[in-house]
Amino acid sequence: MSRHFDAIIIGTGQVTSSWDHQCRKNARFRVLIDGHAPGAAHGADVDEQGYGTMSEQRMYQLIRQSKPIGDRDFTIKFLDPGAEAFCFTFGCPPCKQTRLCTSSPEENHFHHPKEVAMRVVKASAVQLSPVLYSREGTVEKVVRKIHELGQQGVQFATFPETVVPYYPYFSIVQSGYQIIVGGEFLKLLNQSVTVPSLATEAIGEACRQAGVVVSIGVNERDGGTLHNTQLLFDADGTLIQRRRKITPTHYERMIWGQGDGSGLRAVDSKVARIGQLACFEHNNPLARYAMIADGEQIHSAMYPGSMFGDAFAQKAEVNVRQHALESGCFVVCATAWLDADQQAQIAADTGAADVGPLSGGCFTAIIAPDGSILGQPIRSGEGEVTVDLEFTLIDKRKHVMDSRGHYSRPELLSLLIDRTPTAHVHERAAHPKSGA
Repeated sequence: MSRHFDAIIIGTGQVTSSWDHQCRKNARFRVLIDGHAPGAAHGADVDEQGYGTMSEQRMYQLIRQSKPIGDRDFTIKFLDPGAEAFCFTFGCPPCKQTRLCTSSPEENHFHHPKEVAMRVVKASAVQLSPVLYSREGTVEKVVRKIHELGQQGVQFATFPETVVPYYPYFSIVQSGYQIIVGGEFLKLLNQSVTVPSLATEAIGEACRQAGVVVSIGVNERDGGTLHNTQLLFDADGTLIQRRRKITPTHYERMIWGQGDGSGLRAVDSKVARIGQLACFEHNNPLARYAMIADGEQIHSAMYPGSMFGDAFAQKAEVNVRQHALESGCFVVCATAWLDADQQAQIAADTGAADVGPLSGGCFTAIIAPDGSILGQPIRSGEGEVTVDLEFTLIDKRKHVMDSRGHYSRPELLSLLIDRTPTAHVHERAAHPKSGA
């Protein structure tokens, strides 16, 4: 539900705001003066760092300056989605800027109303260890993490590729023959996720209770076939996208079937328009452009992690930073982590000589639309990177280069996508024989 605020500029240097009675939950915000925290100039409903929360229908004092009072730039950033700001001043000719007018009453310097829209989404990239060989155990761990993120005010989160129940690490260290005659594939098949199922219902319910939009990778079982599947749950718990990796990579073709083009699209959620791709799909420029052309604002990138050392992590970093640049969107990238005991367990179960191929390769990070890294990436251990995504950065990047807008040449270069869901059976109506 949208939230409406009336910011009123008063000539005494005081700024107040009113809370729309139709809103059902608190709205956090931050105010700045000339780009900085207000400090001693903060109002009664704002702390020195400029943070406050609107929770009921009343007037809120945001800024209270002491004399001497002069013209200052005023910014309000809403930290919860769907907020709209209406800034009002009164009395003088129209001004082209929305700003805080802090002139003294005798100067009679005011501004006409102007609408301001600001969007900030708190996002997390989650590096998580699976509970090996246990769908229920991994789902329970994911559910706990979603609740933790919700308590921290996180609104969007990406979990690793096929983290439920676990990535098929055995396929890295076993030959094709060993996979066929061994029991690791059947073990994974037995623990994989059917959509819908109790597992997806549990994740969806956690999203609903926590109010978090979640993108997560699962091994999806469809009959006797497994797929590398990305699930996107909205903040009300609804499953709004199920997409399958279109081409498994190299040895993964011994494990997963192919996906179709129906999932090559971005999807609107409560927080943003979200696109998803898995691992080496980020090396497919046409798959990436499908997301770009569909106007994604947040791109959810998933990788397995815990494989092939630092070289794999470096490739993942190049992938996601380049995609952020080309798409002009935020990229939230998550990889999984295997601890030493899990590595040893997989090695023992597969007969692997060492755990080297199951080490390193982690790059859990959030990337800005200009390709820069936000926060500190996680390269080992469990944890999350959490960042406030300011959507004005998308506009700044696309002002320079919008690959689905002013910097595209669709009359010269365009993409053809078949988004028809694949069907195994195509029926044709029977044609009766004509009479003799």
